[in-house]
Amino acid sequence: MMNVYQQAKAKVPAIDNRKVKAELLYNQLDLFFWCRLAYLILGGILLFIACGEIIADFKWGRKISSILIALLAIAFLTHTAGVLLRWYICGHAPWANAYESMVCTSWMLVGSGLLFARRFRILPALAGLLGGIMLFCSRTEPPESGNHSFGTCSSILLADVSRRYHYDRLRLFCSLCADRVV
Repeated sequence: MMNVYQQAKAKVPAIDNRKVKAELLYNQLDLFFWCRLAYLILGGILLFIACGEIIADFKWGRKISSILIALLAIAFLTHTAGVLLRWYICGHAPWANAYESMVCTSWMLVGSGLLFARRFRILPALAGLLGGIMLFCSRTEPPESGNHSFGTCSSILLADVSRRYHYDRLRLFCSLCADRVV
C-alpha cells in the first residue's frame, strides 16, 4: 500500500525493485570488508614467504605461495563482483567519488599484481597489502559525512564524463607502472 502511494506522489521516476534488492544484497554481503581482510592477511603471509625465499632456501615456499596466490585471486574475483554490483546499483562506473575511486584503484592494483605474478613473485604480496590498505583507508571517513568525498578528487570526478575516464586511465597506468617498477 505504501509503495503504491509513494509511486503515485513521487516527483522523480520510480526506483527499480531489482536495484533495491541488489543494494540490499550489496549492503548485507559487505564484500569490500571481506576483500580487505583477505588482501591484508594473504598479502602479509605472502610477503613473509617471499622474504623467506630470498633470505633462506625455503622448500615449501613455492607451493604455499601458489596456494595463497590462488586464494588472493578468489578474493580479487570477489572484489570484481563487488565493483560490478556497485556499478549496477549506481547506474554508472564506480569512480564518481573518492570512496568509489579508491575501491576501483585497489581493484586495479591487485589485478595488475596478479597479472604479473609469474614474473615477479613478490608482486602479489605487495599488491595484496596495498590493495587491503587502500580498502581500509576508503572506509576511514566519518559516517556522518555521508558522501565519502575526500575533497581533492571530487572536483575532478564531478566534472564531465571524459575527464573521469581520463582520470581512471591515468590511475590504471600508474598502478601498472608501480607494479612494473617493483
